[in-house]
Amino acid sequence: MYQLYYSSGACSLAVQIKLKKAAVPYQPVKVDLAQGQHQTDSFRQLNPAERVPVLIFQDTALTEAMALLIWLEQRHPQGLLPAEPLLQAKVLAKMTWLSNTLHIDFATLWRPQRFVLDAGLKTAVSTQAQPRLLQRFTELNQELAQHQYWLSDQLTLADYYLLPFIRWSLSAVPGVAQLHSLQQYLDRMGELPEVKAALELEQIPLRKN
Repeated sequence: MYQLYYSSGACSLAVQIKLKKAAVPYQPVKVDLAQGQHQTDSFRQLNPAERVPVLIFQDTALTEAMALLIWLEQRHPQGLLPAEPLLQAKVLAKMTWLSNTLHIDFATLWRPQRFVLDAGLKTAVSTQAQPRLLQRFTELNQELAQHQYWLSDQLTLADYYLLPFIRWSLSAVPGVAQLHSLQQYLDRMGELPEVKAALELEQIPLRKN
């Protein structure tokens, strides 16, 4: 049985959704970031980076949401990562963008101290993040207007991974709530049984206020 260390609404939500879709037994273990549980010695033994998700499999701690989604799809295939090389590359490119670009943009908004030490510069870094994030989601809104899901009418792992970022944006980035195609996409995602089950387990709404 797997163990999934998660924090409600974090990127670990995507892994939670995939596990629900796979319908495999697993034990969810909540990590309260606000209480600093990710900074305890016991959690650092699982992930020295002090981040969720962490998935335990056969006494091995696996980390990073993108890697876990791909690995779980390989173990429990459900057509969420196309076998055709070109289509697969497109899905992986979107997931990499979420990990390497969009996540970093949110980090500059919420944790500017990771990037600069000067107090005045911290404020500047955080302030500049919001218009950049709005531009990212405006472009994303245009992409989501073209298909039922992100890349096409076929659901992929990229859709699971995107969901937490959209939830964050609704409360953190003014203007995102007015992006019509993005809101319609979120409604469609919210109707998926695996998404409903994951949100219920984490006790969070589809839309973060």
